[in-house]
Amino acid sequence: MIVENWLYKRALTQPEQLALVYEGKEWTFCELFALSCEMSSALAEIFADALRRGAPKNTSKDTSPKDTSKDSSSVRKAGVVSSQSGEHEARPPMRVGLLCNNSDASYVLILALMNLGVQMVLLNTRLSVAELSYQIDDAQVTQLFFSADVSTQAQELAHSQPYSKPLHAIALEPLWEHVQANSSSGLSALKASAVSSSMANRSAVPSPLAQPAVTAPVPSPLTPPAVTAPLTTSPAVNAVTATNTSDAPPYHIRREFDLDEVMSILYTSGTTGQPKGVMQSYGNHLWSSIAGVLTSGIMPSDAWVCAVPLFHISGLSILVRGLAYGIPVYLFQKFDAQAINAVLLAGKATIVSVVAYMLTKLIDDLEQHGYSYPPSFRYMLLGGGFFADSLLESCARLRVPVIRSFGMSETCSQVIATPLRPDYYKPGSSGLPLLPNQLRIAHLTSANASTTDASGGTAGIAEISENEPYKKIAVSALIADADRASESHNAGRIGEIQIKSPALCVGYVNKPEAYAAAFTDDGWYKTGDIGLLDKDGFLYVKSRLADLIISGGENIYPAEVENVLMSHSAIREAAVVGHPDATWGYVPWAYLVAAWDSGSDMETADDTKIVTDADSADSTDSADETDRAVPTHNTVPTPDTVPTHDTVPTHNTAGLRAAGGAVTAHRPARIALPSDAELTAFMRAHLARYKVPRRFIWLDQLPKTSIGKIQKFKLLEQSERDAEP
Repeated sequence: MIVENWLYKRALTQPEQLALVYEGKEWTFCELFALSCEMSSALAEIFADALRRGAPKNTSKDTSPKDTSKDSSSVRKAGVVSSQSGEHEARPPMRVGLLCNNSDASYVLILALMNLGVQMVLLNTRLSVAELSYQIDDAQVTQLFFSADVSTQAQELAHSQPYSKPLHAIALEPLWEHVQANSSSGLSALKASAVSSSMANRSAVPSPLAQPAVTAPVPSPLTPPAVTAPLTTSPAVNAVTATNTSDAPPYHIRREFDLDEVMSILYTSGTTGQPKGVMQSYGNHLWSSIAGVLTSGIMPSDAWVCAVPLFHISGLSILVRGLAYGIPVYLFQKFDAQAINAVLLAGKATIVSVVAYMLTKLIDDLEQHGYSYPPSFRYMLLGGGFFADSLLESCARLRVPVIRSFGMSETCSQVIATPLRPDYYKPGSSGLPLLPNQLRIAHLTSANASTTDASGGTAGIAEISENEPYKKIAVSALIADADRASESHNAGRIGEIQIKSPALCVGYVNKPEAYAAAFTDDGWYKTGDIGLLDKDGFLYVKSRLADLIISGGENIYPAEVENVLMSHSAIREAAVVGHPDATWGYVPWAYLVAAWDSGSDMETADDTKIVTDADSADSTDSADETDRAVPTHNTVPTPDTVPTHDTVPTHNTAGLRAAGGAVTAHRPARIALPSDAELTAFMRAHLARYKVPRRFIWLDQLPKTSIGKIQKFKLLEQSERDAEP
């Protein structure tokens, strides 16, 4: 299916409508379109320049890395750094990476890439260089646009280990300065074209893409090469087709989108810990927007606050909805409760996307100052997993409407949400499937326990009330009793959440088998999440991907953390579980088994005493009190980003312990246990900070089944005991 370019249509039909507000600056749809066209022109030049620099070289010549400090090309002056040079195919970049935090520049960059039909890989700026390198190489990104605040990461990435394709890192700020300086010259013509357009006979009226307003070439530092303009482009926006010695396809600003084409790629880890690139089409994004508006409606005065990252689906979906709905987006560089409340209290915005941490801070700020939102405020869209009952109670007390939701990167934001109607208020529920999405609960039986039971347990199905919101339940407690799976009535039965949706992603990068395996034989997508439906069809999520830890809206996949932990020489086994946390929802705790020297005798932690289960209760209790101390966060959460997770674990156990048993402080000889600080530093070198465990607890052995599968439900129970005062 083909549709008009969303921003182009808004510039044509609502040219003076406010489209974007950022740090006090405002842009209408017509102004935003002009900026995006100028950015598209600059990008096309950069891509063409990359082709020229990437032309096949004579193998007899020196192919050593080029000295970029002496390169006089205009694009390099704009901040391009190449990872390597040498022989490679001269082809245009099919995918580009964005390593940018929220800004007006990154917002327009996304729009410009949509104009050109170039796939964008949105990279999480909080990830480590190692994590980002994998994603860049997996997606075969050749151009990496980065903002100044992550320039150190970008430089490391550009000079990292060789990629399968050369990587060029491009500073965004110089490019943005050029775009702003050159976009105004064509703006008046764009406005004139929009005003004079006839909705009844639009095809006979020249579009903004065909107005010869800017006849002069774009000045240095980004002067485009000689071009031949196809019918869909014009000098007005410098939409170019690169003419060079390579056989390159044209780059031009698109008036239409093919809904089947991939627009964006967001990486999300799987249960194995290996990241998957979720390929989201233009159609996926559009259907997600349609589903949202069919549920909550749209008002002429609506405006959406975006303080979540654009590199998350929560942020990217707001950008798309601003275009689809024709409403303004109030973009924030980072979460700031007071600044956001100032916008809401002034009646400038009506909708905010939040996770529990953000909503808590916004409500706290209201209560602290005795404020209340004006009647124009519509709702908070709450996602990100666990939240406390008290949070919704506070919102109800302050008359703050909240839509709770369930979704993922694979579904381009929420596919299930609670209605705004107060008579449908159900504490703990994630709501009903949005039109046209479908939802079912597939009861988990012993036959499929091997693929869904992360803990390996065989306990009976838990009796769980629908009023227990987001309670973290071990999957082993949900699946073993096959007899009870034969119940004909689905309401109240726990099982896997499965969906059908036109917003569902079209594939995983380089992983067609994994994508195919995510579906049932009859075409339902297996989310891997565990939940139940009540008699009214409302969904209650009980466990997210069994092991998945959702911390402040960020997904933490234990397998990924465990793999890094076990690369440490002192660690033989590791298991990571989520522990409830008042600030972040859940935080990761790591249970560890020390490595040993197989030829040595057992020694004690202090080389003087071995504490075993048979030793005195006094010794056991003394050590256990140390183990059970509640972790202290060394920093107070600040409205920096959502979330910062810059806390440091402060407790290590006094000795080794068997899960659920007494302290056993014995360990193999010549293995010195690393301190919490040492482990934290080690983990931060490989993972984003929010993934680093808040506690490291050493055990003599991990609880396992008879076939050696780790029983994580016992560790979840253990973590509750460890947190007891």
